[in-house]
Amino acid sequence: MPYKKSDKTELKKDEKRKLIFKTAAKVFAEKGYHQTSVKDITDRAEVSVGTFYLYFRNKEDLFEKLYDEMEQIINNIKNYAMQKKVNNAAERFANVIAASVWTYETFRELSKIMLIEAVGLNPRFEKKYADIMVKSCAGMEATLKDLKDKGIIDVPDTKVAAIGCEGAFNHAIIYWLRTEEKADLKLYTYPMVVFSLQALKINFSQGIIKASIDEIFQDLDKRKNEFI
Repeated sequence: MPYKKSDKTELKKDEKRKLIFKTAAKVFAEKGYHQTSVKDITDRAEVSVGTFYLYFRNKEDLFEKLYDEMEQIINNIKNYAMQKKVNNAAERFANVIAASVWTYETFRELSKIMLIEAVGLNPRFEKKYADIMVKSCAGMEATLKDLKDKGIIDVPDTKVAAIGCEGAFNHAIIYWLRTEEKADLKLYTYPMVVFSLQALKINFSQGIIKASIDEIFQDLDKRKNEFI
């Protein structure tokens, strides 16, 4: 009679994998990819090296899965923010920027893996990062083109404007990850929203923007488990 894995056994395996996964994110963020060994991860997780290889081929395989996990989380939350009902373009910008800030703040270790540790690691990760940047800028460009067609903004080139907006935001996140370990990234949100709106000359109400930011933070705090 073939052995049938019980639900309890499968649950334990899933919990073990999640433990290694979560622990690795912290160790990679603290020590960097090259300075981290499989044993560093297993020691911190209090599992055997043999257990590690039941779930992952090697260190790079685990690192890539962490990277892909963060990319999926970013996409899920960004899509959620884009679909929220708003009254105007200013609120849409506030929602998307606030949701992105919440994501990087909440998943700081994974953010550091994606935006710092993976950069320059090898050609495959370089392409992954480049693809994400191109896709992000293309999404912003489409949004700006729509706003320009509706007469809400007047920029000479929507592609250049999109690159500028995305570049400013990404630089702020990377600066925070590299230099402001104890700073609350959420405090960056309102200034970043205002910077984008003023750069694009989009009219806005300070009170409404602040309320939109607070609302999306509270909403995402309640729904966190839906995105991971």
